[in-house]
Amino acid sequence: MGQGTCNKHPSVSAKWWCQTCQELWCDACAGGIATGEAQRRICPQCGCRVNPLRAAVSVPAIARGAPQAPTRPKAFFPELVGAFAYPFKGNGPWLVIGWTVFVLVSDAASYFCGFAGLLGLLGLGLIWVFLTGYLCAYVIKALVSSAGGEDELPELVRFSSWWDDILHPILLLAGTVAVFLLPAAAYYLVNISADSAGTAIYTGSGPILVLLLGVGSFLLPMGLLSVAMYDSFRGLNPLRIFLSIARVPGPYTIAWVLILLVAALRRVVSAHLGGIFIISSLVQAPAGFYFLIVEMRIIGLIYAAYSRRLNWFDEASDRRGKPRT
Repeated sequence: MGQGTCNKHPSVSAKWWCQTCQELWCDACAGGIATGEAQRRICPQCGCRVNPLRAAVSVPAIARGAPQAPTRPKAFFPELVGAFAYPFKGNGPWLVIGWTVFVLVSDAASYFCGFAGLLGLLGLGLIWVFLTGYLCAYVIKALVSSAGGEDELPELVRFSSWWDDILHPILLLAGTVAVFLLPAAAYYLVNISADSAGTAIYTGSGPILVLLLGVGSFLLPMGLLSVAMYDSFRGLNPLRIFLSIARVPGPYTIAWVLILLVAALRRVVSAHLGGIFIISSLVQAPAGFYFLIVEMRIIGLIYAAYSRRLNWFDEASDRRGKPRT
């Protein structure tokens, strides 16, 4: 089996691999920082922790960007309980505070944009697109980091371009959610009619609508995991999603129920604080960030614990196209 070469030094053999930005690095590039107990190797491109390039992982698969499975699979159920403490590990509290400040500044900018006419409205739109895209980019990064076996929140996303760091993450998350919830939404809209007073009334079957919502929400976590790991809508391969759920039915169902409970808590917090401007931002921003990260952690743990069963990035069974250049 051949050995990969460093992304920066093509003549030097790679010793480290970053599962976040998916690049190979040599010892000189993957510098280390002291952590108190050992030296932690850091990716020079994105600042995340890098993993040793093990002979057990095929270099062609890595070169195409296939995320590396954790060196030691996670114990799923103990880690599941710890998912609620995950946002507070490492730099997590500072990230929560930083996100809250970011939202407050954006809210203030949005308020002043409202007095600037058309340009103000355009500015307001750009602010919220950036805010939404950045959050999408970070939660995807947290999901992939958890799937790779990391125990702490990843570093913040380094903004480099509107497409890579804002628009692409929005499309990935929104598109994935739409694919799984579209059948229920379409059924609901088709069965909406107006009465004599012009009031919209739902005339369809309640059980069918609930069934469509249930099936869509059940498939959604595996779909999000697959799309995030492949960084592409190719992750929506229905055969892969159904087979993957079939390989870990019990743990996946428990994770799904837990995700529903976390989502319900997030909705409760949002409903009770949505009408108070300052309080809403001060509480909703950190609470929303916390619940989203917990949900991504739960989804990521499915891969971290059962990557061998899922077998997504096997060289023979999962060909992803041309090698990365």
